[in-house]
Amino acid sequence: MNGLKPLAVIFGLILVMSIGLFGSDRVVANETDTIAVLRQTVQALHKRIEDRNEMIQALRNRLEGEHKTISLLQQLNAELHKQLVSQDLKAYANYQVRAGDTIHNLAIQFGVTKQAVITANNLANPNLLYVGQGLKIPLIE
Repeated sequence: MNGLKPLAVIFGLILVMSIGLFGSDRVVANETDTIAVLRQTVQALHKRIEDRNEMIQALRNRLEGEHKTISLLQQLNAELHKQLVSQDLKAYANYQVRAGDTIHNLAIQFGVTKQAVITANNLANPNLLYVGQGLKIPLIE
């Protein structure tokens, strides 16, 4: 029995910690009670771990589904872009020049290169824009 006393002390410390964790107000009268309370504490900890593992798995499943959706959308977008480029189809936005507009600013605004705007509109002098002038802004380069 002398070899069990250090274990009882360790279990007692664990019990004191578990009382703090779980708010138990039980008072342990002897080693048998200590073991019973420790067993309950360990079971409660296992249950919490299982619950958390289930939540983690549910989140993993949800993320996996979202990643698959994102991957599919990226593949569809790439395929659409290939088809548009291979068929030499161009998508344009019609834009009417306003005071202060420049090819540079329009290119930034629409996310295209200055050269793409110049080419799409056959502009001889890209520095010469007129208020009210219609421009085609390529949406896909």
